[in-house]
Amino acid sequence: IVRGIGMSRMIKRKVEKEALTIEGQFKPQTVNLENRTVDVVFSEGSKGLRRTWFGDYYEQLEISDSAINLNRLKNGAPFLAAHDADSLDSVIGTVEDAWIENDKAIARIRFAKDDYSERQFQKVVDGILRNVSVGYNAEYEDISDENDEVPTYLATKWEPMEISLVPIGFDPNAQIRN
Repeated sequence: IVRGIGMSRMIKRKVEKEALTIEGQFKPQTVNLENRTVDVVFSEGSKGLRRTWFGDYYEQLEISDSAINLNRLKNGAPFLAAHDADSLDSVIGTVEDAWIENDKAIARIRFAKDDYSERQFQKVVDGILRNVSVGYNAEYEDISDENDEVPTYLATKWEPMEISLVPIGFDPNAQIRN
């Protein structure tokens, strides 16, 4: 009986793993086709290098309830195509909800029904587009060590203004949630 239970768990894990892929491709499990929604991790606070005319620096976002003001996201912030805030046609959806869970900033996105948004939604459903990025305003704290050649700034207070579907995001862990 114990062997049967163990075997049952192995089969269940194999079926769950196969549900995540079709022919080796990523398939998001948080997509709701009827509601046209999907959950995204919009930041895990990954540290990344920024290059500017004024010099290089590392940037990192603090992920905590005290650091992130989610009010704008919870109030229907836009879901954009590649941070394009200059065109109304670039609004491919809206943020339905946002929360912090296990040191991850998460949001539920609802896609619009126009032709352009539908094409992007289908690419998400198909697992083709999976990267997201967040646009925000922030207050920073210098957390550099005196021996660092490149300074590191931590956003200790920040407000997301929008979330975008992007080809390549700054935070490599910001993606459609599985």
